[in-house]
Amino acid sequence: PMSAESIFAAVQEECLPGIWSKGVALTRVDGAVILDAERGSELQLRVQVPGKPVSPKVTLWVDDDDTFCNCGAKVEPCEHVAAAVIALKAGRLA
Repeated sequence: PMSAESIFAAVQEECLPGIWSKGVALTRVDGAVILDAERGSELQLRVQVPGKPVSPKVTLWVDDDDTFCNCGAKVEPCEHVAAAVIALKAGRLA
């Protein structure tokens, strides 16, 4: 598997502590982060948020340490991106 260390560290460094904590909480649910597609080092994932009908879509460009989420949060990276890199590093993608 590709190395997630670099993108994990980059997101953790940029993330506000409260948002990082929300990301950690999201990954405590088994199968919360779902890998939809993998194209080289580009990963498309969905993050299931309890009580929310729509799962935000996260894109990770692992080689570039770049991320995007379609949730529309004003603060980046959002908790969905945090959850995605945490699950990726922990090998907990569904």
